Amino acid sequence: MKIGKNYLGRYVELVWRDPGSARVKAPVRCGRAALATWKERGVVDNIDEGVIRLAHSEAAEPGALAADEWMYSWIPEELIEAIVIFAPAPMERKEDGS
Repeated sequence: MKIGKNYLGRYVELVWRDPGSARVKAPVRCGRAALATWKERGVVDNIDEGVIRLAHSEAAEPGALAADEWMYSWIPEELIEAIVIFAPAPMERKEDGS
């Protein structure tokens, strides 16, 4: 599935097929049925050369001013089967305005 630049910065759920290798018992599946299915959520951080970089989280040691650890997935566009874009939900305001 071709992912356009309009997805950059959006929180999404991607469903994609993961080629891999493993020991299997008969019957041995073929085609797309032989691929594992992953469902991942994160922010589309980069799209380059047909590969999506999905940012999951960032962290820092207590007291640090900036993040020093990140969690990403790199997913080839051609292996993506579905994409859901999550819309921001409006925040409820309390009576005191907070």
